Amino acid sequence: MISISLVGSLPSVSQVASKSKTIRWLSNCIKPPTCSVTPLCFTDRLSLMGVAMTEYQKYWRKDLSSVSPKKLRLARLALNFCRATLDEKARLSIYSSANRAAQSLLLPLIDPEGQADLSKLADDLDDHDLDFLINDENKLHKREWDQILAAMPENLFENIRLVDQQDPFNEVPNLFCKVLDLDEVDRRLLLFVDLLCSSKPLRMLCREGGVENSQINSERLALLLETSAYAVRTALRPEGRLRQLALLKMSENADLEDFLQPGVVLKQANEHSPRNEAELLGVFVEELTPAQVGLNAFPHLVNQANRVRKVFEQALKMQEAGVNALFYGSAGTGKTELAKAIVSSMGYTAYNVRTSDANGNPLNREGRLGGYQMAQILLQGSQSKLLIFDEIEDLQGTDELMLSGLTGYAPSQDKGWFNRVLECNQVPTIWITNYLDSLDPAARRRFLLSIAFRTPPRAVRRDMAAGILAQTGVSDWLIDQVAADVLINPAALSNARRVVRLCPDEEVNALVIDTLADWRRTMHRQAAPRNRTVNTTIDLRLLNMEGANTPSAVVEGIRKSGQGRLCLFGKPGTGKTQFAEYLAEALDRELIVATASTVISPYVGVTERNLADLFEDADPGSAVILLDEVDSFLIDRRHAEHSWEKTQVNELLQQMERFPGVFIAATNLMDGLDAAAMRRFDLKLQFLPLTTEQRYRVFAQEALGNAQAAVPETSMRLLDNLKGLTLGDVANVQRQQKVLGEALSPEQFLNRLRAEWELKAKDE
Repeated sequence: MISISLVGSLPSVSQVASKSKTIRWLSNCIKPPTCSVTPLCFTDRLSLMGVAMTEYQKYWRKDLSSVSPKKLRLARLALNFCRATLDEKARLSIYSSANRAAQSLLLPLIDPEGQADLSKLADDLDDHDLDFLINDENKLHKREWDQILAAMPENLFENIRLVDQQDPFNEVPNLFCKVLDLDEVDRRLLLFVDLLCSSKPLRMLCREGGVENSQINSERLALLLETSAYAVRTALRPEGRLRQLALLKMSENADLEDFLQPGVVLKQANEHSPRNEAELLGVFVEELTPAQVGLNAFPHLVNQANRVRKVFEQALKMQEAGVNALFYGSAGTGKTELAKAIVSSMGYTAYNVRTSDANGNPLNREGRLGGYQMAQILLQGSQSKLLIFDEIEDLQGTDELMLSGLTGYAPSQDKGWFNRVLECNQVPTIWITNYLDSLDPAARRRFLLSIAFRTPPRAVRRDMAAGILAQTGVSDWLIDQVAADVLINPAALSNARRVVRLCPDEEVNALVIDTLADWRRTMHRQAAPRNRTVNTTIDLRLLNMEGANTPSAVVEGIRKSGQGRLCLFGKPGTGKTQFAEYLAEALDRELIVATASTVISPYVGVTERNLADLFEDADPGSAVILLDEVDSFLIDRRHAEHSWEKTQVNELLQQMERFPGVFIAATNLMDGLDAAAMRRFDLKLQFLPLTTEQRYRVFAQEALGNAQAAVPETSMRLLDNLKGLTLGDVANVQRQQKVLGEALSPEQFLNRLRAEWELKAKDE
C-alpha cells in the first residue's frame, strides 16, 4: 500500500494566491513513487489526502432562484451528460479543467463571490496554470476548480430539479408545445434541440461521447432528459409527431450533437419568430386573394366544380375527415384560378401551402408536407377555411420527377405516410399538379374528387380570351385568332394583359400578338401556331371517295351518331385532311391534329405515354382527333423487330377502342398496316385523284371564280389529259399565285396545273 502524508492543512484560496511556491502543492504531494503503480483517479487522491471538501462547498450556490432558467437548464443537462457518458469512478474526470464546455455550463452554479474569488486568483497566475473558458469571459485556476467540483453538494441536483420545471423559455418551442399539446417526452426533446442550437458549450459537450448508433444515442438522451430510453425511441419514430411534422430530424449514426437537429418546419418558425397561433399559421400558408373570375368562366367544368363545392361544404358541417380533390392538367390551364373560384363561391377563405421559406429558398418535401400538417392542426374546427396545395409534383425530387415523366410510374417515397395524410385531414383540401404521373396510384385513388384540365372547346377559349383581354381594347378578330390556338392558355393571356397595361403607348393588337408569340416560343419553341392554310374552298363534291360511301353520307351519319373510327387512305393531296377539317366543322367540334413528329419519342415508353395523353386531353364531345401518318404507329406486329414497336400498336388500339368520340387516322401508305388494327376502324375510306368532272369543277371554281361557270373547250381537253390530278396540286398553284402577288389568268392557272402534274408524273 502506498502511504501519502500531508504536511499542514489544505490552504485557502488566498493562501494559494500569496504563496507562489505552493501553487502546485497538490500535484507534488500526490505524486506516486517511481514504482509501477496504477494511477489513482482524482477522487481517490482527494480521499487519500483527507482533503476537507466542506472548505470548497461554500462556493456552490445555495439559492438557485437567481440563476436564469436557461443557464440552469444547461447546467442540469451538463450534469446529466456526465452521468450518461462516464462510469462511476471516472465521472469526475469529465469535470476536469480539460473540459471547457462543462466548466462554462456549470459556472453559473457557483456563487458570485466564489466566481470573483477565482477570477482574482487567476489574475495572479501564469497562463499554464489557467483554463480559459469557451467564450474567454472567465478564466479559472485549474486545481481550485477541480477541488470545487469535487466538493459539489449532494443535494445540488435535487435543488436544480425543484427550481427547473422544464418549462420552455423560447417563444417558438413554447408555441409548438401549446398548439400541438405535446406530451412530456416530446416537449423535452424539442426544448433540448432548441437549447443545442443556441448553446455552443452544450454542442461541444455533446461531441464528447463520440459517434454511436441511434440505440445508444437514445439511451444517452434518455439519461440526459431524465426519462426512459423506450420513451425516447417511441417519440423519435418516423411516424411520431416530431419527425412527421418535420420539427426534428434524426441521424442514425452520429455523436449526440448531430443525433437530433431542427427539422425544416422548426427552422421556418425560428426564422419568422411567431408570437401567436395566427402568426404561426402564416409561417406555413399564405391567404390567397379572391378569384378574379367566377365559376361561369369555366363552363366546361362548372358541373364538376359545383360538385366539389357541395362536397366541401358538407364535409365541414359534418366534420368529415379525408376529403380531398385533385386538379390535374397542363400548366396554365386555370387549375389554381378555378380552385380560388370554388372557394370564393362558398364565401370561404383559401390558404395556399407555401413553396419557399422566409429567405425565398424553395422548401423540400418534408418542409411542405410538415407545413401542410401544421396548417391542418391550426385550422381544425374552422367552418370557413380551406387549403390549397399547389405544385404537388415538387414533393418528388427532380430526378424522381423526370423518371416518372419518362416511365409513367411514380416513385414510392414514404407512400404509406402520404396516404395517411390524405385519409386523416380535417380541413378539406384541393391538391393541384401539372403531372398526374408524379402521384403513386395508391395516392390517386384516395382523392374523393378529381378534375382533369384539358384543352377547353374553342367557344370556351374565346370567352376566356374575351374576358381576360376585355379591358385591353383588343380587336374581335384577334380574339378569334387567339381562340383558334389550342396552346394559348389563361396564363398566357394574363401575361399579355399585364404587358398591355405596362406599355400603354403601344398599339394593342400588335403588342398582344408579340407577347403571345414570345410566350409560345418560350413554352413550345414556336412563335406562331402552325395552322394548315386551306387554299381551296372546302367542297365535298371535289372529294373522290372510292366505294358506295359518299363524303356527304359519311358526314351525315357521324353527325347523327356523334362517334366513329375512320381510316382515311390514299395518295398525297387527295383530300384526306380536308375531309377531316370539313367533318369537324360540320360537327361543330375542334380538330386536334397529331403527327408522327409530335408523338413519337426516342425514349422507350414515352411514345405510348404521348398517345395516351392525346386521347386523354381530347374532350369526346367537343373535339375530333386526327392522327396523321398513322402508318408510323400501326405497323404489322408480325414484322416488328423491337418490343416497343408492338407496345406502340397495342397502346393506340386500346386508346381507339376506349375513345367514345370521333377518331380519324390518315395515311398515304396502306400496305404494311397491322391487320388486327384495321379491323378496329368502323370505316376505311379510300381517297382517289379528281375525276374528269371534278377537274372541270375545281378549275371553274379556282381559275374562273365560279364553280358553275362554263369551262372553255380547249381547257377541258387539257384537263382531260391531267389524269391523277389532285386537290393538293390545285392548292400548290394557289400558293404560287399568293407568293407572286398577282392573279393568274385561266390559261396561266391551267399551265401551272399541268406543270405540277408533269412534275409529279416524273416522280411516280
